[in-house]
Amino acid sequence: MAACVEGEWHGLPVRLLGDVLRLRGWRVTFLGASVPAHHLAVYLQESTPDVVALSCSLPSHLVSVHNMITAATRTGVPVIAGGAGLGPDDSLARSLGATLWASDARSAADLLEREFPLTLPWPVEEALVPTAEYASLMRRRRDLVLMGTEHSRRSYEARGLSLGGAALDRTVEDLGHIVDFLLAALYVGDERVFTRFLDWTRVVLQKRGVPLDSVAEVLLLLERELFDYPGTCALLRSGRAVLGRS
Repeated sequence: MAACVEGEWHGLPVRLLGDVLRLRGWRVTFLGASVPAHHLAVYLQESTPDVVALSCSLPSHLVSVHNMITAATRTGVPVIAGGAGLGPDDSLARSLGATLWASDARSAADLLEREFPLTLPWPVEEALVPTAEYASLMRRRRDLVLMGTEHSRRSYEARGLSLGGAALDRTVEDLGHIVDFLLAALYVGDERVFTRFLDWTRVVLQKRGVPLDSVAEVLLLLERELFDYPGTCALLRSGRAVLGRS
């Protein structure tokens, strides 16, 4: 069984995986893009696939990856996970409870041929337990985005510019991504989820002519607001270090 995790609409990679596996003789059921974990759980109660293949292109969906893996492994079905959202190696996939990780469709097919049949340890233990800091920050997501947006508006005005229309929409979207990747990094306990995103963001903003110091100021603002969240503050400091690179 193959699917994209909830919130993930990049269906082409997992469809390619399905095609490669069919060419190797596997029977593949594609559940679709953005499959909720409870839909997967219902499917697994009615069917007994040998392996669940999950695709995630954006690290901001890592919480959904964990939920999907948990739904599968609790029914005794192993998971092979892949996609750019899980990074360049198997560390994130393993920490989230996946049995296998692959970087692309061909590698996944080769790995399944070598490792099949897959087995799970029993009883299955929870691979990752989210921190209380993550849960609290999740509840404050909307307020943090609004606070960052207001700071950006004032920063633009100080430069004699106006933040409105399409520029305002992009700012809100960018800040939403920053907070989402911050949350994802906090959830999995891996700062690289946040720093890799900001390294990519740094290049994009430079191409768009957006001053990096304005983004670094927002990160500093969040750090001051969240002074009693030590894990979050450490991530924000790492993020500001990335933005300070030439």
